Amino acid sequence: MRMMAIYVLMASNFVTGVGQVLKVIERTYVDNAPAAKIILRSDSLILNRSFDSSKFALVNNAGEKTYCSHIQATDHRINLIFPINPDNMVIFERLISDSSGYFIDNKQEIDFSTDTVGVGELASITKDHIRKIPEEKWKTYVLNEYSSQYLFPQEFKVGINLGTEDTTRTTYFLELIQSSNWVNTSSTGLSIFWALKGRWSTQKNDKFDYTQFYPLTMMFIQTSSRIALTTGIETGSEGFGREGRGMLKGEVQFRLPFNPVDLTLGNRRWRINPVVNFSIQGNLGWADFDLPDSVKKSADMTCKVRYDIPVGKNYYLQTNGEADYSTITKQVQYQYNLSLGYIADGTIRIMAEYKQGYQQVTYQFDKQLLLGFAVDVLNESATK
Repeated sequence: MRMMAIYVLMASNFVTGVGQVLKVIERTYVDNAPAAKIILRSDSLILNRSFDSSKFALVNNAGEKTYCSHIQATDHRINLIFPINPDNMVIFERLISDSSGYFIDNKQEIDFSTDTVGVGELASITKDHIRKIPEEKWKTYVLNEYSSQYLFPQEFKVGINLGTEDTTRTTYFLELIQSSNWVNTSSTGLSIFWALKGRWSTQKNDKFDYTQFYPLTMMFIQTSSRIALTTGIETGSEGFGREGRGMLKGEVQFRLPFNPVDLTLGNRRWRINPVVNFSIQGNLGWADFDLPDSVKKSADMTCKVRYDIPVGKNYYLQTNGEADYSTITKQVQYQYNLSLGYIADGTIRIMAEYKQGYQQVTYQFDKQLLLGFAVDVLNESATK
């Protein structure tokens, strides 16, 4: 997806300060995530080319920071790449209205042919020289891309189930959504990628467990909508060895033109409009036992709504609702989940989640109360 390029121009004489700095000037595609690339340039030759990305951070005027995930160095340029995700988005979105106090913090020296930038010295060089991000650029480079991730939102969650009937046993769960491009062409707006979705727990026959593997998804990216064609295989808690189905799905996704709920309490938080997804899916089922004809060949029509609501300064309320009509059940079944998360730092979100409804692959009903944390797994793949 798209990446903002933010430039810093460093003078050769580090004592006198910086020239024109941090200006969004173009967009670049980077695997599957929107990201900001801060470029440090110098007339002097850069001597050390190997940097530890975890020792470089972007810090705002409130002391919040997000760490660099990848660094590329050439003779006269250092690229610091910061993936933008729901957990650190507030650090970047505040640049829309106020850039004062922002700086780069470095815990590693940078050696040049004429001088050395010591540990912590980038703060004084870059502080108060970061320009604001134009609002239209933010919408183009980040907001549209963030909403497109709702199709495969790139999440990693682990935690415990608080609502198990056996109170003497702790049930753990792992939930993963990941994808990566095969082809991404900016000129045509076509993206071809694979994706993996799954949830697995230590509870035997957990009704919410599933695995979905899509080796081929073609997505056409429009300004405010996405059209996708997906093929793959799916199974429930029994696993592919017992039962599963092959599928072909077409879907369309778009943002609603309104944003009804404001819980920011006056804090500068970017509010993403609700995103709607409609899909039609055909299935061919298999099992190690005889299946009725209605299960061997079936179809689903599904409507999903996702709405991320920033709360206060450091919280996110994530809401997901889903209604599905299947030719197997011959009725509309629903599923919804509410997740309230506290942003502990730039990458980890501590969360409490409640989910209830029918699992789409197995059509079984359950309800669970979960506690855990979420990590945006794009932090690495965004820079490859």
